[in-house]
Amino acid sequence: MSQNETSANAPSTIARKLGRLFRFLMFLLTAGWAYPHVCTEDMDLTKIQDEHMRGKT
Repeated sequence: MSQNETSANAPSTIARKLGRLFRFLMFLLTAGWAYPHVCTEDMDLTKIQDEHMRGKT
């Protein structure tokens, strides 16, 4: 069962990675004007900020 799930998810995973690569290349070519948040798109910035602020107090 996991083998079928893996093979079914492979094209979408590859497409997602290629899409991100394209956005990153456009980010570099336009000096950040196109897709400015491509480097942080999968991050939960609120969680990171909360953990950082919790560490300071």
